[in-house]
Amino acid sequence: MPLEPQLFLTDDRLRAILHIPAGIMLDLPRLRAMVAEAKVCVGLRSQVLQEATQVSDSDRDLVIAVGDPPRSPWFWRLRPECQGNLRSVEPGQVIADQVCDEARSCADGLSVDGKVLPSKRDEICDVILGAGLARQGNELQATAEGLLKAGQGVLWEIVEDPRGKAKRDAILFTSDDMHSAWVRLEPGSFIPMEIIQRLLAEKGVVYGLIPDAINIIAKGVQTAQTIELARGIYAQDGENGAIEFLIDDRINYEVREDGTFDFRAANPICEVQRDQVLARFTAPGQGTPGMTIRGQRLEPKAGKPCDPNRFCGEGVRIVNIGDDGAGELHSEKNGVYNKLVTGKIQVKEQVIIDGDVDMKSGNVETEYPIRITGDIKSGFIVKSNCDIVVDGSIEDARVSAQGNLQVKGGILPGQNRVKAHGDIQARFIEGRHIKARSLLVSSSIRHCTVYSTGEVVAQEIIGGQVVAAENIVIKQAGDEMEQRTVLQAGVDPMQQSQFDEAIESKQRLEPELARKKDALKAAVNNANQLAKKATQLTSQSVSPKHLKKVAQEGREALERSRALRQELEALQARLAAIEVDIGNYENASSRSAKCTVQVGSAYYPGVEVRIGRHARKRMVGGGGACIFRIEGGVIVH
Repeated sequence: MPLEPQLFLTDDRLRAILHIPAGIMLDLPRLRAMVAEAKVCVGLRSQVLQEATQVSDSDRDLVIAVGDPPRSPWFWRLRPECQGNLRSVEPGQVIADQVCDEARSCADGLSVDGKVLPSKRDEICDVILGAGLARQGNELQATAEGLLKAGQGVLWEIVEDPRGKAKRDAILFTSDDMHSAWVRLEPGSFIPMEIIQRLLAEKGVVYGLIPDAINIIAKGVQTAQTIELARGIYAQDGENGAIEFLIDDRINYEVREDGTFDFRAANPICEVQRDQVLARFTAPGQGTPGMTIRGQRLEPKAGKPCDPNRFCGEGVRIVNIGDDGAGELHSEKNGVYNKLVTGKIQVKEQVIIDGDVDMKSGNVETEYPIRITGDIKSGFIVKSNCDIVVDGSIEDARVSAQGNLQVKGGILPGQNRVKAHGDIQARFIEGRHIKARSLLVSSSIRHCTVYSTGEVVAQEIIGGQVVAAENIVIKQAGDEMEQRTVLQAGVDPMQQSQFDEAIESKQRLEPELARKKDALKAAVNNANQLAKKATQLTSQSVSPKHLKKVAQEGREALERSRALRQELEALQARLAAIEVDIGNYENASSRSAKCTVQVGSAYYPGVEVRIGRHARKRMVGGGGACIFRIEGGVIVH
């Protein structure tokens, strides 16, 4: 190319092109002189002429003038997929075809140097094309990737797409359950809208389209992304029928302003009247249907009705159970309401012991609620399948309640265990082994071993060990004598025992499993060797008796290997079940991190606080009111 600016006309004289080498600046007078010398007088483009007077660091070919081509019945028609403004095209794509319209009038054209260009009816007229387009016979093809637009002074041109590179080979991914559809885009890429529509149609995606996501994909992304285009709706199964208990049988307490606990308002004995409504059953739900991204309806499963017989115990009857499973439980008589840990409701007459449980009354074992107006003396047994109320104290006696246990006096030192499947409430406890759901003590717990599957609330705990599945709430922990006092929250004693048993079983089974594997391997090798030996003997001159003996030994070895394999599989199944149980216990232990030990007034040296199975902290000094909790795997307060 020349090193000086040069202006030349195209062969069809419909365009004037000014070539400007890099670093050359044309002033306006010189530019006008060049235009006049080339006799360019038609279709001058003022904006391009202004651009020509500026310096560039690269060579430029500027179309400074465009003539008017002659008009004939032939014209260019865009293909349907290219119609509309700024359509995305790719190299080699045919964008338009030349067609003839006999009704179309002819007209002469005008070249850029003012010469008339006659029109010929039977000839295909020339067309002025912009960058990125080429004529191939009666077709116009794209030679570059970009956006097709109507050009200024040209019929069409292809400009760079600001969205980036069009991803025309995009794949629409769908989940196996046809609940989601998505695409993956590389940095600086986009998917043209027509490609998106085609992908959706090919996969049959008609439901749950996400307009914002589709617009993002069509506009392009600057970082690699996986974008969800459509999302279905899962069917929501109906809720099972449930029971609503209408009698509150919890033992409640109030916290006084000084931090002590008031149990005087507690009333563990719930008396009910004949035909009183004890519980209601709600009907199961039918659920909500879902829809796949292909528009296929997903039917929900209806909930299961609640079985009223599961909750209906002695003294209770089922009333008004309809086809939908709704209904009520009524009391059949006046009596004492009792709800077992299984949820079964009973209404029973109360057994009243007027005075002490001693030699006069003997042991008391009944399925009815018990009320004792005196004490339970040492050496006696009191058991009930319902609640027990003791107006006095419990000496070294064995007491067991399937429901709640209320002791208005205290539980004195002794060797016999006191337990309740429900809550235990007492004024004080000293030197005893206690098992309960929740333990509520208005005064002190001293030198006891307590296992609670709920929370423990007391005025003070001094000495001994208290393990609770939930929180421990006390005013004082330990005393000036620095007696060892272990407070452990967030550990279900029953689960802890099962966890320990599971760990012990795993440690016992793993060596046995290894021995079984070795024995099975040896048995299989022995069976293979005997089978090989029998095959070799068949081809040799041996007595039938010896051959029969070897064959029998092979069959016995094979049977032993099969038996060992069955034993091994049974051991592996047991070990897998134990590992599942251990995992469940570990998960339950991780949830215990939310439990706390709350001290309302003071704690003393000798107190050890544990939360969960592993975190523990021993107090070397005393302190005031605080809440011990887990942070970052350690106990803080």
